[in-house]
Amino acid sequence: MTSLAPPPEEGFDLPPGFVARRLTPAELDAVQEVERRCYAHPWPVEIFARQLETAWASVYVVSREEAPERLLGHVVYWVVHDELHLLNIAVHPDAQRLGLARAMMGHLFAVARARCLQYMTLEVRVTNAPARALYEGLGFRQVAYRKKYYSDNGEDAVVLALLLDEQGNPAPEEGATPR
Repeated sequence: MTSLAPPPEEGFDLPPGFVARRLTPAELDAVQEVERRCYAHPWPVEIFARQLETAWASVYVVSREEAPERLLGHVVYWVVHDELHLLNIAVHPDAQRLGLARAMMGHLFAVARARCLQYMTLEVRVTNAPARALYEGLGFRQVAYRKKYYSDNGEDAVVLALLLDEQGNPAPEEGATPR
């Protein structure tokens, strides 16, 4: 099944020399390699495979134009009703600090605008300071705390959300209320 999200050329403002595209089943091992390099407890390949079969899920990968077979990052998200929920985002250690994560987040904002969504939400490990700084710098705010959320080690999660205006853009913080 295909996702309702716009194609990658709508909303991926990648640095020169990088490209984004939908993940294909043939690339599952490559996306798993990025996961293994980024996380102590990576998603199993089966979770990525399931996302490819889920109508409301989207999975995009990033690579260099000259080496499209070597994946450098990925983003997995769901669009359900009026919400975009970020499930997973990762950038290979060799490609970190190049703006890829910010570009993938920019794609999420483009999807939110195209679909006039009301919210963007995500969970992040309490100890993941770089990710929390990125999200908070983009306007996300803590709305909940989930104790022992991560099954691999029992770590807590912070739930972050961003309220969007009627056009799917970040809403002003003061007096922001859902539509």
